[in-house]
This record gives sequence, structure tokens and C-alpha cells, in this order.
Amino acid sequence: NEMSYRLSGMDRMKDALLCIEEAVTLWRSVTLENDGAFDSGLANALECKSEHLTRLDRLGEALLCSEEAVTIQRNVAKRDSLTCDSDLALFLHSLSKCLGRLGKTQRAVDCVHEALEIRRNVAAQNDGASKKELAESLYQLSHLLNESGGDGIEAIAAIRESSDLYEGLARDHPDIFNKIF
Repeated sequence: NEMSYRLSGMDRMKDALLCIEEAVTLWRSVTLENDGAFDSGLANALECKSEHLTRLDRLGEALLCSEEAVTIQRNVAKRDSLTCDSDLALFLHSLSKCLGRLGKTQRAVDCVHEALEIRRNVAAQNDGASKKELAESLYQLSHLLNESGGDGIEAIAAIRESSDLYEGLARDHPDIFNKIF
């Protein structure tokens, strides 16, 4: 996965895609040989492949990879929710973005709602350590609702909460978050 991200960072998307396709094949093989013990690795590779396909504007293929990653990670989270919920939330957030780009807004909103529920639980368990991720999902929800003409009150509430979280992060960690804003 790492090599494909590096190639992607150098704008060598076709090479990055070839690299991650090989990684997905290897992860599938290892996972099958070990009764699913490496499912998380496969899900991560599929999510990476989805990101690369999205950058290449191959959204239909990206959606399939993202959906498979979410399905696999759901099963992993059932076995080990404490460690794997954050990854599931990340994959749901990414799936939401992919669905939104394809105009499947209601499914996108459903995915981001699920990601938000997980991220709120993770933040509560981590003493707020994952506020940035929570803020990102709130922003995504607001964006989707705004773009689709959905619930305006929910969209405003989501963007306000997202802004409050980012403001708190910038105040508590100015060296990191003031550079971003």
C-alpha cells in the first residue's frame, strides 16, 4: 500500500493503481490462506485502490472497492470493535464521498451518519482524541445535505459542530491546526 501512496503522491496514478492492484491480489491470497486473519489489510488495500480509482475518475470501480472494504471491515469490527471501529468509520466516510460524487445522495448520507455514530463513540472512549475525524464527517454530512437540498437545519447544525470542533483543535493544538486553517 505504501508504495502505491508514494507513486500517487508523485502523480504517477497508473503506476500507483498497478501497484495497489498487486497488493489487493496478495492480501486476498493471504487472507484466504489464513481464514480471514488479514481481512483488515485487505480492506485497507481496497480502500487505497478506491482512492486511486477516484483520482483517475473511474468512480464506478472506486465505488465497488469502497463497498467491499466496508463489508470486510464491518465483519472485522464485529470480531474486534475496539480496534477496528475507527477504520470502519474511515471507510464509511470514504464510501459516502464516493456515493456523493455518483449522485447517490441518500446512501451517502446514510453512510456518513453511520460513520458519525462510530466516530462519536470512539471520541467518547478516547477522551476526544478523534475530534478531527468527527469534524470531517460532520463537514461531509453538511456538504451532502446542502448539495442535495436535504434537511437544512441538520446541515447547519452539522457545520456548526464541525466548526466548533476545528476551532477547539486549533486552540488546543495551534502548532498543528493553525497551519491547516
